[in-house]
Amino acid sequence: MNAPLAIPADLAARLSTQGFAVLPGLLGTGEVEACNHRLAGYAVRAGDHAPGADRSLAIPGVPGSSLQYEPGFDPAGKDDLARELGVRKFFQFAQGDAFFWNLIRDPRIRGPVEAVIGTGAQLLQSLALVKPPEIGIPKAWHQDTPYFPITPVSETVGVWIALDRATLENGCMQVVPGSHRQGPVPHVQGETGWRLDDAASARAQAAAVALPVEPGSALLFDANLLHFTDANRSRQRRRAVQFHFSSARTTARGALRLEPLDRVVPPWSAS
Repeated sequence: MNAPLAIPADLAARLSTQGFAVLPGLLGTGEVEACNHRLAGYAVRAGDHAPGADRSLAIPGVPGSSLQYEPGFDPAGKDDLARELGVRKFFQFAQGDAFFWNLIRDPRIRGPVEAVIGTGAQLLQSLALVKPPEIGIPKAWHQDTPYFPITPVSETVGVWIALDRATLENGCMQVVPGSHRQGPVPHVQGETGWRLDDAASARAQAAAVALPVEPGSALLFDANLLHFTDANRSRQRRRAVQFHFSSARTTARGALRLEPLDRVVPPWSAS
């Protein structure tokens, strides 16, 4: 790992007022390449089996994890690279893979997170959003809190780390500064999950700020921040990993399990 990132003195204030902060150069080039290699390996593990009705497949060797293909993509008969280029999302892998578990516990990630939500942070969710060239679909305007059966909903942050150069053309993050201060807002179900209705989406787009970043740079954001990523209309990938962390006092309902970061190693590890 590289030297710990210097945590900006005003980080908590920026999250409180704006709802987000860009952290340039959080990961080095070698670490970005290692993340991409790990994700590619997940696609190889999944093979060319037919996905379920939700376009998802389990990732062998990483219990509880899955990947999801883009709409209309069929992995049957395709080679490893072609299948990887059809993946839309990898889900819940860090809890069962020591590589990512150690990454999220690194002070460069854990430090800024706990500067905002306090010590004793817990991992809520891990996912990789990997818009394939030319076929990557948009992720509609939304907050992350509707996805999380947790109490309270106000002490969760996301860390989104670019693994490729993220641009407007390939679907960089767009946010509405300060929108987290309104708290949870109504959502409806859409093609990619919870989203704002059409009128609220139009208002969000009118107030949007685009955040193009280089590989290894990160966005730390409040889970109530309105955000959106457009389609990938380019011939370049737009891969990113995203982790959500909740405060030590947050509790989960149902099957969701929060993982305290103080746990040294996960109970299993993908080879």
